[in-house]
Amino acid sequence: MIYAYLRKSTRGQNIVRQRSAMERSGFEFDEIFEDAESGKKYSRKNYDRLLSVLKAGDLLVVKHPDRLGRDYEEAKEQWRHIVREIGADIYILDYPMLDTREIKNDLVQTFICDNVLHLLFFKAAMEYEDSRQRQAEGIAEMPIVDGKRVSLKTGNPIGRPKRELNFEKVAKKQKDGLITVSDACRELGISRTQWYRLVKETA
Repeated sequence: MIYAYLRKSTRGQNIVRQRSAMERSGFEFDEIFEDAESGKKYSRKNYDRLLSVLKAGDLLVVKHPDRLGRDYEEAKEQWRHIVREIGADIYILDYPMLDTREIKNDLVQTFICDNVLHLLFFKAAMEYEDSRQRQAEGIAEMPIVDGKRVSLKTGNPIGRPKRELNFEKVAKKQKDGLITVSDACRELGISRTQWYRLVKETA
C-alpha cells in the first residue's frame, strides 16, 4: 500500500502545494491523509489513523520532513517507529536521497540518510522556535486591557484558554498497564517528549 501524508499548521497556510507535489510525484496512492494541526503536536486525528493502518512493506510519502513534525526529538522517534518498528518505508519528495527503500542494506547510505534527516529535523525545530519567539515578542508589545493582551488590529483579547491536562489520571492508567505511552500521549494530545518531561516533573 502507498500512502501520502500532508499537514498544514495554521489557518493562514494552505495545503495546495503539497497536494500538487503528490499529483506530480508519479505515485498512485491508496489513501491520502491530511491534518491541519501544529507540527509540535503528534497526536493528530489523521496522523493517528495513518499509523493505525501502516504495515510492514507499505510506503509513506511526504513532501518534506517537517510535515511529519517540528519537535526534534519526537520527529526522530516517529521516523524510527515507522521504519524500524512498523517496518514501512518513507520517501521524501523534496529530498529523494531520503528513500528508505534504497538504503536498508547499505550501512554507509543509512548513516548519511540519518545525519541529513537529523539536520533537517533540527532546522525545522529551530524555525518553529524562532517563529514562536517572534510571536511572543509581538504579543508582549500589545496593550493590556482588563488584564488581557488586546489585538491592535481587532481590539479583541488574544489567545485562548489552555486546555487542562488530566495528567495524573492518564499517568496512573499507563502505570497500571491499562494503556501504552503512545495511547497516553494521544489521550492528552501531547508528544512523547512532553510526556516524559511531565513524568519526571511529577516523580
